[in-house]
Amino acid sequence: ARESGGKLIIQCKDARKVIIFVETSAVQDALKLVRACAFVDTIEPKFFGTQHESDARYPNSWQYDARYEYKCWLESWLSLRKGNHSTPPWRLSDTNRGYELCASYPEFLIMPTSVGDGIITAAASFRAEARVPTLTWASTRDTASIWRASQPKVGVQGNINVSDEALIRAIGFVENADNGCHVIDCRPKTSASANRLGGQGGYESKDRYKDISITFANVPNIHSVRDARDKLVHLAAQTPTRNSHHSSTTWNSIHADLALSTLTTCDSDHDDATPVGGNFNDDEARHIGKIDLCWHAAIEDTKWLLFVRRILAAGWDVAYKVHRFRSRVLVHCSHGWDRTSQVVSLAQLLLVGETRTLRGFARLVEKDFVAFGHPFLTRCGHGAAHHDDQQSPIFLQWLDAVWQLANQYPTHFEFDSRFLIVLADHVYSCRFPTFLFDSVRDRDALFKNQHISNFSVWDYLLTNASKLENPLYEPDSAQEVLLPPLSSILRGVSLWNDFHLRYAASPSVDPDILRRWLVEPSVIHSNTFDGSENKLQDKEDPDLYLEPIPHTRAPWAVRLAQAQREVQAWQRKAKVSTSRADQSKLFNMLVEPSAADSSEIDDAPSTTSSPRPSDLNGTKETSSLSNIVDAA
Repeated sequence: ARESGGKLIIQCKDARKVIIFVETSAVQDALKLVRACAFVDTIEPKFFGTQHESDARYPNSWQYDARYEYKCWLESWLSLRKGNHSTPPWRLSDTNRGYELCASYPEFLIMPTSVGDGIITAAASFRAEARVPTLTWASTRDTASIWRASQPKVGVQGNINVSDEALIRAIGFVENADNGCHVIDCRPKTSASANRLGGQGGYESKDRYKDISITFANVPNIHSVRDARDKLVHLAAQTPTRNSHHSSTTWNSIHADLALSTLTTCDSDHDDATPVGGNFNDDEARHIGKIDLCWHAAIEDTKWLLFVRRILAAGWDVAYKVHRFRSRVLVHCSHGWDRTSQVVSLAQLLLVGETRTLRGFARLVEKDFVAFGHPFLTRCGHGAAHHDDQQSPIFLQWLDAVWQLANQYPTHFEFDSRFLIVLADHVYSCRFPTFLFDSVRDRDALFKNQHISNFSVWDYLLTNASKLENPLYEPDSAQEVLLPPLSSILRGVSLWNDFHLRYAASPSVDPDILRRWLVEPSVIHSNTFDGSENKLQDKEDPDLYLEPIPHTRAPWAVRLAQAQREVQAWQRKAKVSTSRADQSKLFNMLVEPSAADSSEIDDAPSTTSSPRPSDLNGTKETSSLSNIVDAA
């Protein structure tokens, strides 16, 4: 917050800018009051997020419990091996009970059965922050699994640790597996080498870690992500649009303020780089916003979308190795709590359909971000009076990557943009203690010791699930692996306009179209307009203002959602359960209207361009995707 001539300007972390006009004599007092409310020294019971009463309907339903997770996995693993008395490959270890081994890990860890607690403790001393390799997901079919850790402390002198080597070997060759352990280092190799030269880090050497393969995913660090987000926010806040009311004075001020490297007709490294629009005369320049003219280039130049593609590619690579080769994959970065959390959780979203449901998604976040120590307090800067160098929107970047998948494959996700936006807002709102701390240990120290109820953000979201569910979701997809070609995912990455541009200075959607989408769904889908004035006949429903803006839903998606609702309504009335074949017939009838219907519906999709629901289905684990990839 800062004062400027009788105005109090507050720049919010969610990209909003609030301007409060006060009397000049009271500006300093108002500024002190705002800072006193916004910046706190410690998170205490008086902090707003700790004042909620627990909801008895869902007590601690989202918290990650390694013991419970292992019990469920073991039951499934044993059920597939009836009569076979083989020993499970993984076991539950209590070496971190009381957080004595690693303060940022869960109390109970899942480890290879063949490795004793002594080896685990010795290996932890060789990993940054004692974040020893541990299991985060495992298949019940075989030993395919995902592991996470921090970087080894190799250093300039090439330090070694035989216990760490033994642990990696046990992970790679469990049950006589023959392909070893795949290591995915999320960092660029140059960064990993720099950490090694710094004396406190490095990466696994194939000379010491036999039979491993290592890949560097080139995911940027927290500083690059923060800079990209800042550029994106700045770009959205200063976006001129084509407007016939722009005066030459307005245009000149815009031209002077927006010195962005994207607005060039050639590479910025060349001396002859000139601004885009430089060939326009003065009259044309008054009517055309230079940013709008090369909007997508400007977005790409922030590198935000590039970085989102990087973590998507890394997550896909992990999922592909696990699904295609049934491998054990170890993922780490420097400390193992930022990029590692992003990559392993994206891999699970692709592999496990349950994680794409509301409940499963909540458990995924609780496990790989909250329980495994993503430092929300440090990265979000809750209560921090200054912009610390360790602040970075890592979790928001991950939510953006999740949105990319949900936007491209809507039938596979029980939630859509609305759910992710509400979740993103509460990362910074501090209404709930879910994202207030750097570790579960810190959270437990406050809530257990002071007997304060822990009302999670997930309880709040579940209570409002009916407003946040995705109408395009197909429950059968929960049994499917979502592993499309990587190129199709990366080429489909686009700006999450619903989130990033909702406070932008200029609209990205025609306000008249937006108004039509913020009304009763039945009116939207029937497209019933007053012919004379082209106005909607029904009244606006203020409860539906969470509806995504139009560019996130194509006409075919709108009709498919309506088709699903009509099928459900028909089922309720007839009190019968239709088969999938019957539903498909109804979908075809509704998605492809007759010639008579299409004359009444302006945006009816053509039969040649409208995708079927089956076109968006994922790949089951028994599918022939591997054969297709091999053939390619």
